[in-house]
Amino acid sequence: MPDDPQQTVLQRKLVAAPTSGARVAMSPARALEQGVARAAQDELGLEVALKTLTEGPIGLEDLAGKGDDNALRALLTGPEGRVGLMVVSGALMGAILEQRMTGGLRGAGAPPRPPTRIDVEIGRDLIDRILREFAALMEPVGGGDWARGFRFETTVLDPRLLRFALGDLGYNGFEATLDMGAGVRQGDFFLALPETGGPDAEGALGKTGWSAALRNTVMGAEMPVDAVFARLTLPLAAVSDWKPGDMLPLPRHTLDGVQLEGANRVVLATGRLGQARGDKAIRINLQGADLPPLLTDR
Repeated sequence: MPDDPQQTVLQRKLVAAPTSGARVAMSPARALEQGVARAAQDELGLEVALKTLTEGPIGLEDLAGKGDDNALRALLTGPEGRVGLMVVSGALMGAILEQRMTGGLRGAGAPPRPPTRIDVEIGRDLIDRILREFAALMEPVGGGDWARGFRFETTVLDPRLLRFALGDLGYNGFEATLDMGAGVRQGDFFLALPETGGPDAEGALGKTGWSAALRNTVMGAEMPVDAVFARLTLPLAAVSDWKPGDMLPLPRHTLDGVQLEGANRVVLATGRLGQARGDKAIRINLQGADLPPLLTDR
């Protein structure tokens, strides 16, 4: 490819396969391309092709902006306490779940939604497999030590918390769009692994304790929770005629089926209405709840 003065390393894209029979030197971008394809085929039986790939250095201040509202943000731990990040878009996560659950992709799929704990566990094996394949392909590449030894550690729901877990150092960044199932679906992911060396190469919180320190930092933050007894769907004409004293019919199980919901209506727990010391109270039942805390430990 001829040099283009308008094209920086951050804008370099892979959009075509090499000429048949040509020997192409392994590069980080090509290693990631092949690693993703192998992992998707072996773990999901899913044909994946890299539509675009942008690679280049990226700083800590730019990492929080990666991913959409429904993205899975996976913190990765590696040797010497180094911490990386993989962000899987809501569209890509939806395709992974559909392929895993049904064995194929059909049409546009369900609308993206925030990942649940079950979603995270389904995606964990694929992410770890991608990291292992990438590291193995980088083994013979000179200066490729920074890609080795990473694995999925935990998730962060709020991207603003990433600065507490990631070291303030340089990262090797990769942003890709995947074509899945021979064009049936597309989705994006982002990978950032810290460069080796440097004054903060052990991560923001050193070799040990970074997860605990992050927990201690965020546990004091306020988190609004709504107690939802029921949701009703009514015609606008009926709502417009409401007046004091009108009665609304509620399902019989309302008192025993209260849901505690966080942001985006994520169900944190269920319970039943009761009393405690003369006040209205909800007895929480955690059993069977799909709890998505700010940090989901491995």
